[in-house]
Amino acid sequence: MSRISRRGVLQGAAGLGAASLMADAGAAVAKPASRPDFTDPRTIVRTHVKMVGSLGREVVHSFMRLNIYADLGEGNFVPCFTMNNILVDYREPQGDDIQRCASTRSATTRSSTARSRSKPSTTR
Repeated sequence: MSRISRRGVLQGAAGLGAASLMADAGAAVAKPASRPDFTDPRTIVRTHVKMVGSLGREVVHSFMRLNIYADLGEGNFVPCFTMNNILVDYREPQGDDIQRCASTRSATTRSSTARSRSKPSTTR
């Protein structure tokens, strides 16, 4: 009966780890990673469509918020107007990297009155 020691188990695990790293390194050399060519206009358009939606036929939901601030000349800006917008895009690929997009928009607005934070004037 052989005796199992902690040192033997750690050495075996280190050997397996080194062997797997060497196998991964060999696979990485065999297959270099391809990088997108951003000088190609089609690649630029496809990347933009992927970021804002989808290349497939699908419904894409987006949310946008617009904040307008007032500068009263006293340091900080005061929120004056906010608009929340929910955008629903119906995307459909048309072939040859052409996308058709129909949108439905729903906007809600909320305004807040900018209060003057100036100190009362005093006359001397």
